[in-house]
Amino acid sequence: EGPSTIINLMYAVALECGAKLYEATGRPGTANEYRQRRADILQRVKDTCFDPDQGMVREGPECPQFTRHAQAWAVINGMLNERESIRALKSAISCPPCSFATSYEWFRALEKAGMEEQLRWDLEAWISLRDRGSTTCPEEPHHPRSECHAWSALPLYTFIHTLAGIRQGKGVSGILPDLLECS
Repeated sequence: EGPSTIINLMYAVALECGAKLYEATGRPGTANEYRQRRADILQRVKDTCFDPDQGMVREGPECPQFTRHAQAWAVINGMLNERESIRALKSAISCPPCSFATSYEWFRALEKAGMEEQLRWDLEAWISLRDRGSTTCPEEPHHPRSECHAWSALPLYTFIHTLAGIRQGKGVSGILPDLLECS
């Protein structure tokens, strides 16, 4: 119930991407407005949801729950400094793992914080699929169905992008980079 940390942090990423688009199209005033709105949201989330004792961001101002998702979005947004980011992600390892469909953000946060070893460890969920008879990547690891889900194919991106270090070039005039690398 109440405000969602994750939704607000997703919105903050979208504001930064929007600001870059407005800058590239000659509308710096709107870009500045978006960046100010983003800064306000990030400050409000940190003020109301960051628990300094736990070193993590709660799911909402009144919510006692911590998740890997909330920590990932805080790190992706740069809301936490380097030390806080590493602490939040390390602490979140004790939280339930992300679903296959939402591991993308978790992996990007680990990458941003320089925690590639944890990223390699988390790939074990996919590696173990073969031993369970899966021939494709199911939507969820715990209740696999015989389908191939696009988000579950995340290791293909991760192996190339993170582990091999092969990155895509900037998009049109450098304004359309990977969504979560926009900021």
